Amino acid sequence: MMNSAISSFQDAFDIKGEVGRLVDIATSETLLGADWQQNLQICDKVNAGGKDAAKDAVRTVRKRLKNKNTKVQLLALSVLEAAVKNCGHDLLMQVGSRDVMTELQAIALQPNGDAALQRKTLQLIQAWGEALRDAPDMPLFYETYASLKSQGIRFPEFDPTLAPAG
Repeated sequence: MMNSAISSFQDAFDIKGEVGRLVDIATSETLLGADWQQNLQICDKVNAGGKDAAKDAVRTVRKRLKNKNTKVQLLALSVLEAAVKNCGHDLLMQVGSRDVMTELQAIALQPNGDAALQRKTLQLIQAWGEALRDAPDMPLFYETYASLKSQGIRFPEFDPTLAPAG
């Protein structure tokens, strides 16, 4: 109960921990492209910091996904991609939450949305859905993928390299 109150307070006042600040750096609109060294540093911090670090990372990525700048959104997806591939169960549980999967689904379905952003989002949803389809504690990865497929959404060619390490 106390953790959710702290998390709500942090969200309301945009308070970030060390991992959140690193996510902000990795998603800066001044970057020319994804900084994979920075992304892997975020992964190291998340892995060392456990649940709180995973929450901080995902909370900040979600905020960056809502940014109006498409480049910032694409960089946020690159952070998410690296984290899902390189971080543990705590982070997967955060990414596989209803809030995050709903956010990704909204990006994928956005009318007149940026094609590159939608393509990358669909690639990640597909890769994670396929890789985690039988994960009983993370059903929303596959459910989101299956829901989009049932709506007739066409996915890019499957790229298994985007799936979490197993």
